[in-house]
Amino acid sequence: MVSGALILNPNKEFGITKFFKKHFLKILLIFVIWSFIYAFINIVPLISDNKDTTEILNIFFTNWAKGEYHMGFLLQLLAFYIAVPIYRLICEKIKIVEYILIIWLISSCVISAFNTNEIIKGY
Repeated sequence: MVSGALILNPNKEFGITKFFKKHFLKILLIFVIWSFIYAFINIVPLISDNKDTTEILNIFFTNWAKGEYHMGFLLQLLAFYIAVPIYRLICEKIKIVEYILIIWLISSCVISAFNTNEIIKGY
């Protein structure tokens, strides 16, 4: 949360190219390397079982693209980094943030009320 507050601070100077080189590419490189390592580790038993080469390569590239389950936070972080320029524009205009929060509050209350009503009817 602290890093998000620092990245989205509208008073701090922000360069998109510098940001992507400094943050996005580092995380992407880490994800690609570790996904490659885990994908290779996962196909080693298949190689020793003399499976079909195309099947092994298909499994390898699928695992490499998806990554392991415990690396999901890296994909979420990359998605956040892609959206940072949009988030910064929103944070620069405090009125937009207030409107978004009001809409979020109203919609969550309405959805919650409908869900509660459906639960009560079910009993």
